[in-house]
Amino acid sequence: MKKLSSGLFLPGILAVASVLSGCAGKDDRKRDERLVSLFRSSAGAANQYKAKEVIYDYNQVRRALLVRHDYMLSDEQIRENLKKLETELETARKFPHPPPEFTLPKCTVPPVLDGDFSEKAWEKALSFSGEYLLNCTEKKNDSAVWKIMYDENYFYFAARFPDTDFQKAPPETPYLADAFELFILPEKRYWTYVELVFSPWNDIYTKWVHQTPRSRMELSDYSPQTLLVRTKKNSGSWQLEGRIAFCELPAYLRGGVPRSSETLHAMMIRFDKNRTGEKKTFVPVPFLYDGHNIFGYMKLNLE
Repeated sequence: MKKLSSGLFLPGILAVASVLSGCAGKDDRKRDERLVSLFRSSAGAANQYKAKEVIYDYNQVRRALLVRHDYMLSDEQIRENLKKLETELETARKFPHPPPEFTLPKCTVPPVLDGDFSEKAWEKALSFSGEYLLNCTEKKNDSAVWKIMYDENYFYFAARFPDTDFQKAPPETPYLADAFELFILPEKRYWTYVELVFSPWNDIYTKWVHQTPRSRMELSDYSPQTLLVRTKKNSGSWQLEGRIAFCELPAYLRGGVPRSSETLHAMMIRFDKNRTGEKKTFVPVPFLYDGHNIFGYMKLNLE
């Protein structure tokens, strides 16, 4: 004991501890790789229910305590990210525009969807002219037009945007370049909504999205059979016209029909990318963050 207290054997003990720690670290990493592999191969299998736990928040933290990955960033990068988060929260706290509320008109004659919404059916639609840059409060009075309305079967949407520099993204990710994006949240209590993206070339991206009070979002594959969209590119602009049936929206899946006085929440977004790679995001009303900010959506009271 005297030798131990004098420190004569301490380096040896530390060396053994280091070796044991190194062995444990290798085992932790191998286990982590096995867990990730099991999760990735679980789709449609009997173990999918349990495999989801690999990516639950609490297990993400547990795994990270044992195995630090590159995607976890350095301490300094983490500090910068947290600083940015704090700044964004403070900016939003002072944002002068609460989510707007509108009446969503009901059309009596359904429009003909051909990409040209000049027909009389659209005259009654809820319309917006001009646009706002995301996170900004100053309106840009350009030729942008946004329209939405509904009937007993469908939610209708149309838009026309100025553009002299068309930029195309891969068909499976149209939101990376010029595109129109529509989010529809029928019932806030469910935290579930649909994301629909359309390019000037009629490329379509559709997702079913779910949030909880403690998570950002979870995307699921979604292929609505009633979705119909038509687009047109013109000299200096592009436009689209579309619809989706209520029976394919959350809260209406069992055949429910929209009724007067019911409320929906929605947001429309435009992405505009130029040849230099700069990408801007526009909205018809002042709006914060990105399209998944369900807390800032327009409130739409059905006429």
